[in-house]
Amino acid sequence: MQKAMSLMEILVSVAVIGLAFTLVSQMISQGTKNVGSSMWHSERLKESQLFFKMLREDLHKASDLITVDYTVTNPDQELTIAPAMLAYCCSASENFVDPFSNVNTPVNLSVAKSQANLQTIMKFPINKLTKSTSTGTSTGYKIVVQLTLQDGKLNYIRQLAPGSPAPTAEDDEALMPAPGKVVLSDVDFIHISSKAIHSQLNSSQEIGSLVNFFARIKAKDDDNKKAEFKQSIKTSIKCGDFSSGGIFW
Repeated sequence: MQKAMSLMEILVSVAVIGLAFTLVSQMISQGTKNVGSSMWHSERLKESQLFFKMLREDLHKASDLITVDYTVTNPDQELTIAPAMLAYCCSASENFVDPFSNVNTPVNLSVAKSQANLQTIMKFPINKLTKSTSTGTSTGYKIVVQLTLQDGKLNYIRQLAPGSPAPTAEDDEALMPAPGKVVLSDVDFIHISSKAIHSQLNSSQEIGSLVNFFARIKAKDDDNKKAEFKQSIKTSIKCGDFSSGGIFW
């Protein structure tokens, strides 16, 4: 004897099979999203590490504009120092917990928010010593480092100041003229702040700055793709906003 399936049994079987296919499909879809999100986070992390490494190396090279002239008759006039400055601009604001504070309360902090217009958010100089002797003048180069932000892309520019001689092969200085190199993608905003470093022998003497960088990264098409990176870097020059003056080139 053969036993036939009733209509109810057929409907239940179809529903179970359909549910199983739906669950498998959802698992595959979620797995694909997780893989994509993991790859995105990995790429942004690698970008941030390379960016902060490049920035740290250049900030350690940043210096005042120094000229030594051994041909003058007055020894007191041999050394000339023109103070340089790291300048940054964060014209917008955002409420979030200060990543460089122990207070876990959201506050209003200045940020450079990504937008369609090109923004120069930071610049500082790298100056090589210029020396004059009786046998001739050794003229140092002047490199200007800039960070620009546009449409979620952080660009790194490293170019000669107007009128500056080019570095020699021995100087080993790689230039990246404008528009520069994209060093960080999917940038939502960047927060930059600084703190003066004073001499231990003379507390009133400012000998450099501690610069804090905090970047929030966010993909436009996926809310799960978010990341935050921060870094504190010391430099031997002073810091301030673009209205503070200082020598840039």
